[in-house]
Amino acid sequence: QIGSSFKPFVYTLAFMHGLLPGAAMSDGPIRPGEIEGAGAWSPGNSDGRFGGIQPVSYGLIHSRNTMSVRVGEFAGLDDTQKTASTFGLGNDIPHGAAIYIGSFERDLKALTSAYTVFPNAGVRKQSYIIERIDDPDHHPIYRAAHISLPALEPGATWMTTELMEEVMTRGTAGSARSLGFKLTAAGKTGTAKGSKDTGVVGFT
Repeated sequence: QIGSSFKPFVYTLAFMHGLLPGAAMSDGPIRPGEIEGAGAWSPGNSDGRFGGIQPVSYGLIHSRNTMSVRVGEFAGLDDTQKTASTFGLGNDIPHGAAIYIGSFERDLKALTSAYTVFPNAGVRKQSYIIERIDDPDHHPIYRAAHISLPALEPGATWMTTELMEEVMTRGTAGSARSLGFKLTAAGKTGTAKGSKDTGVVGFT
């Protein structure tokens, strides 16, 4: 499961729909029936705690599941599922609110490729391994295609990227600084259920 590393896409969609990082939102428990079609599903936060009303930005910086699900409702389930497919994260993503917090499986190559929208103002870049191949006379016989696809609004993507920078300094990836990572960067942590896999996906 890619877990919380999917949340930046959800927040960006919500920003595209008019939500702002400074808007007030509850970090309290999700009540049964609050999320349409989710029944009594009520995800908790990784620290087992619930806060009060917080800015939406707090939800991404500190990876609050309860807030992120509510942000996801603002983004819309259909748009979230469609966007994930557009980014190459698969056409078999479940149609349920749990996808707002990344409760589906995908490999790291697909996820890091999808993240190219954030440093490129909403433009999805094709990932590649080989840039070019030249013949013995230094004439190119192969070059990477460098295919691009506008995918998200630049303004909304910029807002999310700003928050992802804070993830790396005072959020869930803040310990990177104490471990010696000093570059300016933006990213998001992700944890599979039961902490089987944990990591940070981002960019300098």
